[in-house]
Amino acid sequence: DDAEAVEYLQQALQIDNGDYKTWRDLGTMHAKMEDHGKAVELLTNALSKIGPEDPERDAYLIKVNLIHLLFHLERLDESEVYINDLASSYEGNPYVAYLSGLYNYLKRNYEIAVNKLSQTHAVLPNHLPTILLLGALHFAENNLEQANILLTRYVNQVPTHLVARKLLGEVKLRLDKPREALALLESGDVNSNDEQIMTMIGLAASQSGEYSRGIDFLKKAVEANPSDTRIREELAKLYINHGAVDDAITELEDKWVGQSSKRDTLLILSYIKKQDFVSARKLSDQLLQRDGGRTEDLHLRALIELNSGSRNSARRYLSDAVHKNPEFIPGQLALARMDLEDGRLIAGSDRLNLVLAREPRNVNAMMLLAQISERSGKQQEALAWLEKAVESGHNPWLPRVILARYYLRRKEPEKAAVYLDDDELRKSSNPAIRSMLAMLDQQGGHYDEAESTIVKLLKDNPQNETAYLQLADLQAKRGNLNTARETLQKLDREIPTSIKGKLLRYKLEMGAANHQQAAGIIDQLLADNRTKFVGITLQANYHEALGDREKAIKGLEAHATSQAPFVIVQQLSDLYVKNKDPNSAIKLLTKWKKAHNEDQQAQLALAIVYQSAGKVRAALKLYSDLLEANPRNIVALNNSALLNFTQAPQKALAQAKQAYDLTGNSSDAVVDTYAWLTHRSGDTATALKLLGPVLESASDPSILYHYAVMLAESGREKDAEKVLVSIIDGHPEFPESEEAKQLLSEISQIKG
Repeated sequence: DDAEAVEYLQQALQIDNGDYKTWRDLGTMHAKMEDHGKAVELLTNALSKIGPEDPERDAYLIKVNLIHLLFHLERLDESEVYINDLASSYEGNPYVAYLSGLYNYLKRNYEIAVNKLSQTHAVLPNHLPTILLLGALHFAENNLEQANILLTRYVNQVPTHLVARKLLGEVKLRLDKPREALALLESGDVNSNDEQIMTMIGLAASQSGEYSRGIDFLKKAVEANPSDTRIREELAKLYINHGAVDDAITELEDKWVGQSSKRDTLLILSYIKKQDFVSARKLSDQLLQRDGGRTEDLHLRALIELNSGSRNSARRYLSDAVHKNPEFIPGQLALARMDLEDGRLIAGSDRLNLVLAREPRNVNAMMLLAQISERSGKQQEALAWLEKAVESGHNPWLPRVILARYYLRRKEPEKAAVYLDDDELRKSSNPAIRSMLAMLDQQGGHYDEAESTIVKLLKDNPQNETAYLQLADLQAKRGNLNTARETLQKLDREIPTSIKGKLLRYKLEMGAANHQQAAGIIDQLLADNRTKFVGITLQANYHEALGDREKAIKGLEAHATSQAPFVIVQQLSDLYVKNKDPNSAIKLLTKWKKAHNEDQQAQLALAIVYQSAGKVRAALKLYSDLLEANPRNIVALNNSALLNFTQAPQKALAQAKQAYDLTGNSSDAVVDTYAWLTHRSGDTATALKLLGPVLESASDPSILYHYAVMLAESGREKDAEKVLVSIIDGHPEFPESEEAKQLLSEISQIKG
């Protein structure tokens, strides 16, 4: 009976209050009864009663108990006095080092804490509290591999310690070991009312490819704590990432209680994925007005505009974001990526170097710079950026994966293997890495291994669209069209909204002349409002491929309204031009441009049609307007240069050079224009040097014709003849085909 024991001890103090043992025992009883403040008072008195003749060990134990009690009461400064006292009296004592480590952990002096606890661990390698605390410290410092080793040891010894299990589960999730995390978290008694462990199991299951189980556990977590918006956030993210957009919208619109920027952000991302840009813009307007136009909200609005095809609006919002905060790295990276896509390589490079000045180890910036270098024809520089990304060490695996992907894209599997041939990567359950390993085997000619890897990937991730596409592509390349078709049909059942799957099926069926099956795919796309316009464009392609261009045109004309996506209008315009009816193309594009506030993509398309129809003044006027709005518009610069050369050769050459300076060797057409105008200006030697880097990749017969002209005028008639014979044999009809035949005839006569 604790109360009775306390009463006896108090009576003993009344008889003799100088006995430290009585004070000690009474303090111990109060600690047992969880009266910690009183326990500290009593143990402090006990310590004051100990004399020099009393056992030193008793004073040591009282101080240790006082330290633990003061830790519990969060009176850390008082505990420090006793810790320092013990450290000076018991130098090298492993338990004193443990207490010092615990104290510094609580004070968040993690470096000192690790040092002290490592001293304890070296002497007492099986001291479980030290193992747990060291594991937690390594987790806090993001030393995940070390945390995994220590916490695994602890949990194996104390499997009932729920907090340790949760912490180890989090470590394994961050190490991309979701299957190990799932097995660990489910190994003990799972309380469905513990929303934290329900959430962790849900995340581990979904990352292991068990999407349905992941959803079920996150739903249980929400039921356990309906007001926890963090769980709803994870559930919504899971819905979005796996294409269940309607479920995500329901979760966010109907079940989320209260106003939240996170909720609005996720809802906008859901709308974007659903291609409901009207709802996305409406909510974005509210968010921008309510929160004062935060940089992240401007970035989000840019995503809406970019996904809806309004690149100019997207660029404007991103520019506003980085103007508001020049150190907003996501905005700078997004603008740099747009610069890269638009061929504005110098602008993109300048922006990325600015990012690296602020974040020297930013792998995304290095990767984009590598792409810019590659598009500029500077392969060694591209490799140097990729190697620098590997050496940055900012992410343990990402740079290696990026470099491997680079070599796979270049069809160099032996070099990719250097970066993928790693035990940890090969054991990874990450779908992207496993997909790359399959690609590595495929490029290396190990088709069975590649197919086996993708099949296993799909078994674990039945909702992985990319894996289905990769498997079907591999099967088709191996000549197994029926198997590829079955794979894509399964994708259609698993993810009915997969447009890429339907497009690949269409391509395969058309390639095999299975026109009836291709038509069935088009009908499927047309029947769904979400994919209707994709079906319309594909239907036009289908009729054109079968030689009925008029039917293709009529089908597009029925849908090319001012509300239609520009891709419909562009496709119809292209068909008009192919049908030698540029006036209809001009009328169509002019009407669409006026209905869309002088949209620049329509303006550019119209200028190109004018140019192809020989309406030089009209084309130059539109190109001039485009360049006034954006002086770095590559296509407008390049085409203006070609049109201006006859009347204003110096201006034309300056425009061609500006376009070339912006793109480097990344655009064959831009290089050809600059080289051709340089040649026509009388500097054929420089023109040949300019054209050299793109000749190997150039497939446009016009570029090769220009090359032949330069060779002939440089006295290299034999080389020119070889080029002309090659392009005339391979391309009987191209814009300069008659000129090419004439030049070949002249060279033959000279050879006589």
